[in-house]
Amino acid sequence: MQNLALLRAAGTAVGALLGGQIPEPLDTKQYNRAHLRQHAAAINQLIEFVRELQEYAGPLSRGDLNATPPQRANLVASPLKELQSQLKNLAWQVSRLAAGDHSQRFHVFGELSESLTALAEQMRQKDRAIAWLRDELAKVRSSGPWSCGQATATSNPVSSGRGNQAQLPVFCPSLGGAALMVTPADA
Repeated sequence: MQNLALLRAAGTAVGALLGGQIPEPLDTKQYNRAHLRQHAAAINQLIEFVRELQEYAGPLSRGDLNATPPQRANLVASPLKELQSQLKNLAWQVSRLAAGDHSQRFHVFGELSESLTALAEQMRQKDRAIAWLRDELAKVRSSGPWSCGQATATSNPVSSGRGNQAQLPVFCPSLGGAALMVTPADA
């Protein structure tokens, strides 16, 4: 008779969990056989794991990366714990990228990693282009107020990665302020 009572209680609890509800734990003391108490305790552990998962997933889904993860034994939440860890690392790397550390290499979330790593590479290339332009501007300024100067760069700081050199605008006061499109090879 107790077997049937436990089966009904377990069915009700699992039905509630599947319906998005957190049921009350089963009263393990009402079962006089050890194996029935163990089964009831296992149902209670499942109920607790799902309750912890709900309490954890809500804040995490709203972007709270500091949400407290469930207990270590909660294997139901393991994928979300891993997701939280990767998102925290990603947030840190993006903050470093925003702070100017363009050496970041991203290794999470497949396609997103590739896109972010490509973005970091583009930012590195633009940094090199800006440095090259500053050097060239310094040369132009040092060669006199009305001369474009002679560029002497030996390598291209910007490349599309496909062998194409980027063109960079250089403003020339002696040409009435017109912009010349210059590649480092032209210099």
